[in-house]
Amino acid sequence: MATLFTVATPIGNRQDITIRALEILERVPLVLAEDTRQARKLFSLYPESEFAAQVLRLDEHVVGDRLAKVVDQIADGADAALISDAGTPQVSDPGHLLIQECLKRGIAIVPIPGPSAATALMSVADFPIQPMVFYGFLPKKKGRETSLKRLKEMSGKYGVASVLIYESPERVVRTLTDLQTQFGSETHVVVGRELTKQYEEIWHGSVAQALTHFDTPRGEFAILVQLPAR
Repeated sequence: MATLFTVATPIGNRQDITIRALEILERVPLVLAEDTRQARKLFSLYPESEFAAQVLRLDEHVVGDRLAKVVDQIADGADAALISDAGTPQVSDPGHLLIQECLKRGIAIVPIPGPSAATALMSVADFPIQPMVFYGFLPKKKGRETSLKRLKEMSGKYGVASVLIYESPERVVRTLTDLQTQFGSETHVVVGRELTKQYEEIWHGSVAQALTHFDTPRGEFAILVQLPAR
């Protein structure tokens, strides 16, 4: 029986890929990618490696019979690697339906750990972060306010200490404003912008200060919020 490897890929700096990840991507005959174009761009960053795998799209739209055909290939003996556009698969990226189907068929799942914006930002926190909630992207509309209120209810002396949120440049000001409304202007945040990329910025301060500092945001954001104790 073949194996499905979940392979973490760089979120910016090409040198962050692991030797093990490169070895797996060179060896497997099948790569399942959130975006096949991004996968080929990734391969082009490592001309010293030889990638011969068939690259198939595997995003949230690949379901039903299409997903079953992919799993059939793996079950028939084709080791496969699952990659997202950047970072660790399943961390705010698709993949759980594939893993469910592989487990039903007795296919082994092996993680190949590596880069992640979440763990990168957690590693530079200036406050104790556990226990924490990883939220990923907040709902754009419906459920957004409810989600933030629920986090406030979960915080406290014996509750959740922090929450980690991903955000786009188009919505980061709105998210910071919502955080200020729910938790107060002095709420402490650590903001990572364009993590591991050329213009990486890691910023510490209050959410009110963050709104001033990132008034014309560019790049992708990760926000670690210190929830208030009660």
